[in-house]
Amino acid sequence: MTRGRPRKPTADLILEDKFRRDRHGEPSEVWIPAGAPQMPDWLSPDAKALWQSIVPALANRGVATSVDAAELGALCDWFARYRAASRALDAVTDIKSTDYYRLQILAGAAFKNFSTTASKFGLNPSDRARLQIEGTDQSKDELLAFAKD
Repeated sequence: MTRGRPRKPTADLILEDKFRRDRHGEPSEVWIPAGAPQMPDWLSPDAKALWQSIVPALANRGVATSVDAAELGALCDWFARYRAASRALDAVTDIKSTDYYRLQILAGAAFKNFSTTASKFGLNPSDRARLQIEGTDQSKDELLAFAKD
């Protein structure tokens, strides 16, 4: 059961000149936390590698802030779980075995969870197009360089 489209942030409504006080409340209620997210200490090596490759770029663009550390940690953890399931799949020789099937299910679920979380931070082209972050120079954008690789 779906609950409809997610609510658009007040900052986006103001930028698009679609903000209405009677519908959206006071614009002073917009909370933009400061600071960059800190890497959780419980991340696996694969998860840490992903964190180090994408989080600094997200923080520099203003997409990720200090309060996003838990969700970014989960994003990186799901990626590490996907990689582990993929490596285990590569090691299975009998593609008709229940182990192979079970690992396919695990890899698919891990990638789905990774992809869902990644879309919130604009880590795929269609979601990145919806992000409206001002003051970024795309010629020097590390996130775009990561996406092209």
